[in-house]
Amino acid sequence: MQVAELGGISLLGLLVGIAASALASRNRCVRRGPAALGAALVFGVTRPGSPAGTQTALLVQGNVDPREKLAGQADADWQRYLRLTWRGLQRGAADLVLWPETAVTWATRPAALAQVPVPVLLGAAVTQAGQPFNSALLSLRGVVAGRYDKIRLVPFGEFFPGRRR
Repeated sequence: MQVAELGGISLLGLLVGIAASALASRNRCVRRGPAALGAALVFGVTRPGSPAGTQTALLVQGNVDPREKLAGQADADWQRYLRLTWRGLQRGAADLVLWPETAVTWATRPAALAQVPVPVLLGAAVTQAGQPFNSALLSLRGVVAGRYDKIRLVPFGEFFPGRRR
């Protein structure tokens, strides 16, 4: 429902709750809920569409088993994502390539992106001064043009408590 763009999930939840209450209640005041839900549906159906995009992104999903990452398959991960990136670029031009969060370990092969002709936004495990980071990196031909480090890592997903970092 496009009404969520007006008030977010809170407004959408409120409308659904009012409609459900109206259906379950015999109170005339509450029976106006379906009218509000109907108005929201009319808004969603009649609002103008979004303008056409001007940029094309190539989304790469390597489908890597998390157990393989724990086993230290960093080189294999790089090969997989590079192979999928080249395959996607051969099928059509893209203005940006996107890899998922923690797709690769950055320290192992950043120069491998030097041949990719478009910017690559990727998630990478980065270690700096012995501290692990889950980072988003923007690579322009293998050179980091931008970096964002996740502030709070998820226990057991991105680090193991009690284990030396």
